[in-house]
Amino acid sequence: MPVLSKSLKTGVLVLITAVLATLNACNEPTDKPTPKFGKLTVNVINHVDGEDVVLETGTYVNEAQNTYHITRLQYYLSNFQFLSEGCNDFVPENDYHLISHIVDPNLGDPIYKNTSFTYDIPVGCYNSVNFGIGVDPTRNEKGPYTGDLDFTWNMNWSWAGDYIFFKHEGKYIGKDDKEKDYIFHVGSSDFYKTAELKLSKTLNVEENGEYTLNIYANVNEYFSKPYKIDLNYTNTTMSPDALADSLATNYSDMFSLDKP
Repeated sequence: MPVLSKSLKTGVLVLITAVLATLNACNEPTDKPTPKFGKLTVNVINHVDGEDVVLETGTYVNEAQNTYHITRLQYYLSNFQFLSEGCNDFVPENDYHLISHIVDPNLGDPIYKNTSFTYDIPVGCYNSVNFGIGVDPTRNEKGPYTGDLDFTWNMNWSWAGDYIFFKHEGKYIGKDDKEKDYIFHVGSSDFYKTAELKLSKTLNVEENGEYTLNIYANVNEYFSKPYKIDLNYTNTTMSPDALADSLATNYSDMFSLDKP
């Protein structure tokens, strides 16, 4: 009977050990649980000091006592974060939503787009929500320009390539009692703002549960906090100027979780 050399014996033992380890690994139960989710629907509710936004016919008065009507209200909300203190966080990927209230004579009825969107949210607890107003600088400058960021939505400046973060257009009654137009198109990576909202009660998500989160956007705060906008004197911007900077600061504070 042949005698195995010491080196050969060692090699055989190593091979047997590796095979046994592989077999044991295959038989071991996995430690990774299957992810569990509920569904969270986010509703974005535009209002003017508690009154519903009604395009064309709704009449509103801002802090500067301008009487006005809204004909277009479009803006981007992006990069939502659902956070907690000591529980877990949920940050969706590629998260961009165009909120759009417009009247387009080529399409007929007023269009109310994306005032609601739904997430598959992991089971856990959450007590705050953060999001951006506009398109973050990286996506603004590099794309990809798909979905709600597709340029067919006409929410970009073709001459610059950047997105328009907030379009707000309408008519107001001037000092001469005549109806005049106002047009605010705000964009530029410098004007990307974030909102941080604390839930009044912790959201406890269970498997297959269905939940709703309402976010309220007060258009009058776009005209007033912290910069008061008087349409008789400041009623047009379509470039990254000082007025656009003031409006961007204002829209960063127009969102809340409180029902008006």
